[in-house]
Amino acid sequence: MSDPVLDLDRRLRAPLAAFHGEKPPAPEWFEAALAHAPERSVTRVEGAEIETLTWGERGRPGLLFLHGGMANADWFAHIAPFFAETHRITALSMSGAGRSSWREAYDVAQFAREMAEVARATGLHEAGPPVFVAHSFGSRPLFNAAADAELELRAAVVLDAAVSLPNANAMPTQDTRPHRTYATFEEAVSRFRLMPYQVCDNLFIVDYIGRQSLGPASSPEEPGRWTWRSDPFVFHKLSGADQGRAEAAIRSARCPMAFLHGERSAIVRADNLAHTRAVAPAGTIFAVIPDAAHHVFLDQPLAVVSALRVLLATL
Repeated sequence: MSDPVLDLDRRLRAPLAAFHGEKPPAPEWFEAALAHAPERSVTRVEGAEIETLTWGERGRPGLLFLHGGMANADWFAHIAPFFAETHRITALSMSGAGRSSWREAYDVAQFAREMAEVARATGLHEAGPPVFVAHSFGSRPLFNAAADAELELRAAVVLDAAVSLPNANAMPTQDTRPHRTYATFEEAVSRFRLMPYQVCDNLFIVDYIGRQSLGPASSPEEPGRWTWRSDPFVFHKLSGADQGRAEAAIRSARCPMAFLHGERSAIVRADNLAHTRAVAPAGTIFAVIPDAAHHVFLDQPLAVVSALRVLLATL
């Protein structure tokens, strides 16, 4: 007889382990989305090469996606194609993430400048001001972008993030150990998991982003091994992410805003949601994605697509 507690622990800490490096079965819509592959390029911003993925033709309304902490542009590879018939879409990996360059130091304002420069370089402004969408930690540079007097946006959409009360604890410093390395690609994939821990039923999406998050280990002492592409010291080297600056940026937003959060989110809670409502500009939209945790577009991808389509039509 299985132990429910142990089963839950396995689903949280090693959701892909049971597949032993094999791909989980995926529905047709997901395979069709991935078949609409992006154009992959690099945009140079302030000395760093920023990984840039684009879909759709230039001259269409612009739509930009920004990932959360320790994620990358490929987290949106199953979402972006749904908008490719009507929009020019870009997803980027912030410096220190994905295949982008690492920096000696990181700053939220610089991440916002990376968003702005990538949007310009990929033609997102050619049909007028674009819409920027960001998940989780990506909301911090998005807030900066929304308040930037030199960057005209049609709207800013936040996926599962909020601003905490002024007396809330500061963002905890993340683990600063180098990433673990693995003998084989399959072993590494089997260890991929979401942070913060959560169960996600759509393991075909988790598997895909896990595969895109891996690269060869660069250490000459460990040839042939695999590890995660992101800079493990990003948050240790980060500045400008405090709650006060985020709140000030929201209050100064120069474009309409919308906040979509998961019904089961461990990040967006009643207290910080209420505070965000209080500081957000009048008319800001707040909506819930049913039966979704923090990673809303992994838990309920098609519901998020539908919600974004409504927002793009109304904002």
